[in-house]
Amino acid sequence: MFGNIPKSAAKVQKILDNTKKITLFLQNSWRNYKQAVLLQRILKNTILNTMKNLQSVGTTRPRGIRNNNPLNLRCSSSPWKGKALVNNDGTFEQFISMYYGFRAAILTIETYILKHGCNTIRQIVTRWAPANENNTENYIRYVCNVTHIGGNEPLSNFDGRLKDIVAAMAQMESGREITDYFDSLDRAFADFIPHSVYLKCRKKHY
Repeated sequence: MFGNIPKSAAKVQKILDNTKKITLFLQNSWRNYKQAVLLQRILKNTILNTMKNLQSVGTTRPRGIRNNNPLNLRCSSSPWKGKALVNNDGTFEQFISMYYGFRAAILTIETYILKHGCNTIRQIVTRWAPANENNTENYIRYVCNVTHIGGNEPLSNFDGRLKDIVAAMAQMESGREITDYFDSLDRAFADFIPHSVYLKCRKKHY
């Protein structure tokens, strides 16, 4: 359960490790009643603090990470693969894993390029994060600086640099912590070219 805790939860992992040590020590000290009672109290408090910290980690992490939606795709009727059966957010999509969140973002940007002619960082970001809701110019500058791609430099749907653009947009949307999940981005991007073929054939495919 705790085998793949992100970096932000390092303190929680430390508490859990200490809990294990206390438990072992308690088992070896059962003959000393007073000491056992004291250690039981420490153990109880440690477990309570651990639960509080776990809850805190879950609620203070970026919204995109909590929703497995790293680029904060808004809710829609699109029947995305891996879409959560119940959405508790109400504004942004929720997915069952980060892989599906990245996948949906990649396919959306792919549609921008093929269907809407948005084939530059400037055009993609302007459509993704319009000025009436975001500081679009700052967003564009950030993605260009991270990827070293010009804002008006043409891109294609087969362009390998799109993964770098998605990675930069994910960091803009969900913070540096999202880099812990870039293995999911790599796997999702592997499905990129087959889907491009479907779109070129004008088949709606989610």
